[in-house]
Amino acid sequence: MSLTLSLLLLFVLPASILPARVLAQNKTLVWRRYDVDITVMPSGDMRVVETQEIEFLSGTFTQGYAVIPSLRTDEITDFSVREGDRVYRKTDSDTGAPPYTFYVLYGNGGVDWFFPKTGPSIHTYELAYTVKGGIPQYPAGDELQWKAVTSEHDFDVLASKITIHLPPGGLPIQGRIVAFSPAGIAWETPDQTTVVFTATRALHLNEGIEIGVAFKHGAIAAPPPQWQTAYDREKAKQDILNLISGLTTALALLAVPLGLFLLWYLAGRDPAVGVVPEYIAEPPSDLPPGVIGTLIDEKADTPDVVATLVDLARKGALTVEENAKPGEFGSVKRDYELKKLPMPDGLAPYEQTLYNALFGKQESRTVDSLAGSLYADFERIRKQLYEEVVKRGLFRANPETTRSLYRNVGIAGIFVFGIAGFCVIPLFGVEAAAFPCTAGVLVLGSIALMVLANRMPAKTRKGAGEAAKWGAFRTYLANIDKYRDLKEATDQFEKYLPYAIAFGLDRRWVTMFSKVEATPLPRWYVPRYAPWPMRDPGVGAPKTMAAPSAGGAAGVPSLSQVGQGMAGSLQSFSDGLVTMLNSTARTLNIQPASTTSGSYVGAGSRGYSGGSFRSFGGGFRSGGGGGGGARGFR
Repeated sequence: MSLTLSLLLLFVLPASILPARVLAQNKTLVWRRYDVDITVMPSGDMRVVETQEIEFLSGTFTQGYAVIPSLRTDEITDFSVREGDRVYRKTDSDTGAPPYTFYVLYGNGGVDWFFPKTGPSIHTYELAYTVKGGIPQYPAGDELQWKAVTSEHDFDVLASKITIHLPPGGLPIQGRIVAFSPAGIAWETPDQTTVVFTATRALHLNEGIEIGVAFKHGAIAAPPPQWQTAYDREKAKQDILNLISGLTTALALLAVPLGLFLLWYLAGRDPAVGVVPEYIAEPPSDLPPGVIGTLIDEKADTPDVVATLVDLARKGALTVEENAKPGEFGSVKRDYELKKLPMPDGLAPYEQTLYNALFGKQESRTVDSLAGSLYADFERIRKQLYEEVVKRGLFRANPETTRSLYRNVGIAGIFVFGIAGFCVIPLFGVEAAAFPCTAGVLVLGSIALMVLANRMPAKTRKGAGEAAKWGAFRTYLANIDKYRDLKEATDQFEKYLPYAIAFGLDRRWVTMFSKVEATPLPRWYVPRYAPWPMRDPGVGAPKTMAAPSAGGAAGVPSLSQVGQGMAGSLQSFSDGLVTMLNSTARTLNIQPASTTSGSYVGAGSRGYSGGSFRSFGGGFRSGGGGGGGARGFR
């Protein structure tokens, strides 16, 4: 390939595929003024005159254009273009059209006009045309609505004024003079049949002005526009649709909270129970700790499994031996060795699963060694705990299944109502804009249902009674130092320790009793504190935390050492199992309009329309009028 051809492809080809608007960026202009004068004739025709004062700032221009949609008109005709005293001549072709001519686009959809090459300078162009059948007629008032200044212009419009001349007898109706524009629009009526709109600031890209004036019916001596019948039919349909959507939104705002409350009241509320004492000083029934923890908070979670493990130890199924090793900077690193003993008879399925998961065919396991194997069994244990509370008649249905059901219904509702909200406007138009609001309320209701799912597991009457009584027992355990002299309750330390763990009171429980000298250590717990090994010869008579002599007998830990170590190590054991389960979970990527005419506007009336397409009266709606299109220069 020759060097010349390569350079041609390198520089010319990219330029040829650039958007025309990018290439035209070196052409700039500004509308110094964009005024529109609309005269409504008794025939119903509108003569529209657009006066555009243009300052070409840079580049060369040879053509102006106006694209005018025929929407909501019968016809647009009688185009003319002039610049000062020079009247442009109509031409039949836009190919090679000479200066001072204009060409009407196919179907009267707009006009192109041509002038000599023009650089930086100021020019005023006047574009005029007649709109036939552009004003719908109603007994309550005829309605002129027109996009006088289009929003499709490439450069700013510094000032704009729209003047409306109504036919004789066409008095504007009070409250039905409107303007839609991001810019503030002021209006006034200098006489009884003239309305003047003025922009209070410049119009920037994508900003235009749409005006609306309703005036007394009968001033137009002509039949309604041809398109009005179909338009009114569609408008009535859309109004009904909008009313329905508004009512459904209001209904949803009332029905969703009420429905959620009734759902909980009928399906998720626990039965009422009789009077229960403030506290109960002994277990009110033979329910095991894991079941009690699941019953109280309606969830089978880690504390329930730890409580079950300690309960198995209390039943003689295993012992827990602490191994303490020196760590860095004088710290102590603890691990716990579980030693297998014969399985007791009469264990529930979840207890058997935990026992087998802990040991399998081995005789002992450390907690650290369980990290890679126990998590899958932990899920089975949780499932069996839920089955156990249902089997014992404490819940109407599996609590986890109930939560999942309502949570999944909520998720489905978010997707269904969310998608429906997005699809309504494309299918039914902007008049159905309230339907997305309805969908939004239903989406919020679905989210609320997901939250409510945690309250939907319902206890049976038996379950509610048991929960109330065990709640009173929890109060006793939490405040045992208030109800009993701890020195006389040391026998309850080991007996009620599994319940304290299930209730989340383990640290408080151990700490309270560690301060009592006569509290026996659990038979199944073997602590080891360097340099004093303290081992249990077997699961037999309880070990008593006896105080040493005043001088401290050699090889025997002091009471405070044993007590404080017991409090820290048992809590550390419980925390260690939680840490182990969470660590395993991370390893597996498991995260456990107006109908009456009203009064008429007199001369000298004034008004103002703020920005953001805000209207102030009548049945006009933004985008509901004809006109608009695009304006520009090339």
